Amino acid sequence: MGKTYTIDLVGQAVEDAVRGYVKGAGAAVKRAVERCAAETNAEIKAHSIFKRRTGAYEKAFALKVVHVDEMNERIRWYVKAPHYRLTHLLEFGHRIVDRNGRMHGTKRPIPHIEYGEALAQKRLPQLIEEEMQK
Repeated sequence: MGKTYTIDLVGQAVEDAVRGYVKGAGAAVKRAVERCAAETNAEIKAHSIFKRRTGAYEKAFALKVVHVDEMNERIRWYVKAPHYRLTHLLEFGHRIVDRNGRMHGTKRPIPHIEYGEALAQKRLPQLIEEEMQK
């Protein structure tokens, strides 16, 4: 059962209880963020329909832990060099211009990152609640 406290130690008992809750909540949030990052990466890979010869662009998708402390964890999704230059062109489309500046048409956009972003915004609160229930 719990500890027995005298009236003088009630403040310490409350502090201990809150500290335990915060520690558990922080761990739950970290687990939820890690799961959400992995799901987001998988979702973006699922929507990248532009399979090239080597698949180097998809292989360059990566997750990086940016910040960790007691209460939170930040994970960034990014594309490794040198393929990061393609993300904007693929996501939003672009004009095809030759060396002389003449335009030869346009490439249609192939949105793939927006699906991962939408999933992360929807899924993270759900995952945090699931982890807090455990």
